[in-house]
Order: sequence, then C-alpha cells, then structure tokens
Amino acid sequence: MKFSFVILHYNALPDTIECIDSIKKCVGPDCGIVVVDNKSPNGTGVELDAKYRDDNQVTVILNPENEGFARGNNVGFRYAKEHQDPDFIVMLNNDTLILQDDFTARVEKEYEQSHFAVLGPIIKTPHKPYSSNPGPSKLPSENWYKKYVCKVSFKLLLNRIFGLDATYEWLLSKLLGKKDKKFDESLLERRAENVLLHGSFLIFSRDYISKFDGLNDRTFLYHEERLLFLRLLQNGMKSVFTPDIEIFHKEDAATKTVSAKSRLKRRFQYKHYINSAKVMLDVMRNGEITGIPPHILRRP
Repeated sequence: MKFSFVILHYNALPDTIECIDSIKKCVGPDCGIVVVDNKSPNGTGVELDAKYRDDNQVTVILNPENEGFARGNNVGFRYAKEHQDPDFIVMLNNDTLILQDDFTARVEKEYEQSHFAVLGPIIKTPHKPYSSNPGPSKLPSENWYKKYVCKVSFKLLLNRIFGLDATYEWLLSKLLGKKDKKFDESLLERRAENVLLHGSFLIFSRDYISKFDGLNDRTFLYHEERLLFLRLLQNGMKSVFTPDIEIFHKEDAATKTVSAKSRLKRRFQYKHYINSAKVMLDVMRNGEITGIPPHILRRP
C-alpha cells in the first residue's frame, strides 16, 4: 500500500530535516513526502526548497501566507491526494520522529483488522507520562464550551488591562492549588476505538481520504483534534489508538519559536482559543452531530 507524509514546517529547520530523515530511514524511498512551509518568517522554507529541489521523494510547497495549523496541513493533504494517490496519508508535526522500521507494515496490519478512518500511535515525549494518546471517548458539552469561552475571554481582558502573561497563569494555578490530572499509563497498553487522537501524528486511511480534503479548516489554531473527532462521529467513521505503533514527539518545537511568555504572544493564544471554541459551538448548534448519543457530549 502507498503512503504519503505531510509535514507542516514553521521556522524549526533542523527538526523538519530530522523528521524527513526518520521517514526515509524507517519507510524508505517508496513513499511521498510533502513539506508545507507556513510562511516561516526566518526564511527556512526557502532553504528547504533549495535543499530538496533535486530530491524526487520530497515536495516542498511555500505558502504565500501563514494559513494556521488546519489550513496549512490541508495544502499538503490535498497535494498528496491529487498527485500521489496514496492509500494512507500521515499528517505529522515537524518535531516528530518515526521509530520503527516496520512502521508501514504495522499500519497496514491494523487497517486490515479495523478499517480505521484515522489511526493514532503511542506518542513518546522527552518526559513521562506519555499522555497524548489515547484521548477520551467523550467530548465536552455545548454548555462546557460556553463557560470556556467566558473564562478565556476574561483572561484576555486581564491581559489587555494589566498585561498579564503565562507566568501569571502559572502563579495563579499554584496559589489555587490546581493539579494536573493524572494519566492512567495502563491505557497505553490497550488498543482503543472511537477515541480522541492527538493532532501531532495522524494516519488517515483511504476511507477518510476519499471523503475529505484534510481537517476542518475553520480554525487557525487549537481544537483541531476535537473537530476531527466530531466529524468521524458524524459520519460513522472509526478512530483507533494502537500501542503497536510508537513515535517520538519533541513537543511544540515550531510553537516555541513564537509562543514565549510575553503578554502579546499570550494574547494571540487567547484569541485563537476563543475563536476555535466558537467554531466548536457553531458545529454543535448547526446539527452537524445529529444522531450521536447524548452521552458522547458530556464532559469527560
């Protein structure tokens, strides 16, 4: 079966090159690699284009502007679909690495068993627990999202008035005694169906590719995985988490090049948190999830 890999590049040149090298090492020459530069301000997209211009396996696309996560990835997804006609499209962050030489065989084996639409692996990170996958089997309700929009809007207001940044949020969480939820590491040992999958590494089968041209493109950043999960539920399509496939994620290499703790950059994040949550609300209110059992929409 034929594989295409779509990598969204932004600024972090060494990570993108290492990601491409891991694909070539573990998958070999019989796959297509599409790199989409999302208008990197440091000019590294042009460097990638020059580096791989004579490489028949790698296609570099230079976006004329920053399209955000979903739309940027969709440029590569559509190119792979139209020009490479793959059985599987792997959409992976540029700071991820494939770890297994038999990666494609493991994907094909899972597809033969489940006919998944989207598949997610164990996502190893520099620090445990590896809690990215699997996600919950239920999504927050419309009411939860309304409260979420209000809460983040209040943070945005504080940011504008007092110039508060990410450090303030960290201090506030310490003062309030908030603790991160503990991840049940036993979940990593169990294959799971119809669960939320992390957006850093998604494997789409032809079942999905034949119907869609990528992710929901109404967001710039954030909530892409939840919108994807809603789409799968709506269309009766299957998401699968498998512990048989492992990848490594350096964690937000591209984001860290722009998302420091400054108040202006934090303001940018708040705005997109709010906008993406409103897209989720709009999807819910417009009946795009008709027919899904009510318990699916409870807060996990």
